Amino acid sequence: MECSDYRDLAAADVDGRLDDRERVAAEAHVAACPACASLRGTQLAIKRLLRERCEPRKTPELLRAAIRRELSRVDAPADRPASSPRRRFVVAGAIAAALLLSLLPVLRTSDRGVIPLLAADMAQADASAPEIRTTSVADLASYYAGRGLDFDNAVEDLEPQGFHLVGGSTASIGDVKTTLTVYESGDDRLLCRRFRAAGFEWPQGGEQIGDSRVYSHDGVYVSLTRLAGDVVCAMTSRLPPSHFVAALHHDH
Repeated sequence: MECSDYRDLAAADVDGRLDDRERVAAEAHVAACPACASLRGTQLAIKRLLRERCEPRKTPELLRAAIRRELSRVDAPADRPASSPRRRFVVAGAIAAALLLSLLPVLRTSDRGVIPLLAADMAQADASAPEIRTTSVADLASYYAGRGLDFDNAVEDLEPQGFHLVGGSTASIGDVKTTLTVYESGDDRLLCRRFRAAGFEWPQGGEQIGDSRVYSHDGVYVSLTRLAGDVVCAMTSRLPPSHFVAALHHDH
């Protein structure tokens, strides 16, 4: 098994969803590869965080009222015509939607537990090359789109800030797929992880700088910025704070 193979299976590995053949191959690879062992540890930490911070979302009252109205129509007196197949379909759809909304988790990050997980991106980037190496923003955006990450601002051009695009990988936070784009400026590296998360809440602490909030963890700096279309941008670097902040001052 190669590192690229394990990256594709990492989420399934920590969830216990690999078949026997894949599990044996994954265990052997992780035992011999520090980079993938670190990735597995990060995935396990993310899973624990999600389990601790997720809570049920209450079904909106407007939807609850609409379901009650539809159910009252279905429960009509016997002398009324039977409900049509279309109406039964609407009611079933409304109930299914209510159940789905009631079960959807909301990622809670009121503490700073998510910051170490994002800071760990630097160690992973140091240990392994991106899935695709390219200097073309358009080519990398196309690569992401082909893997279901097709939001408009998946990749950004940071050449004006002196950071050259190196390439990118697809990654995940729990079951949420993300981009992980790598930029370099001399010996300095800047990572950008982006994902859709309408209910994402900023961790406590940090420093507000423009439209970004900047945190630090073990010499790694992490900024969080909310972009258009419910996209969250998490940028990570070991740059000195003054340089890191300067790199954030660009139009999203």
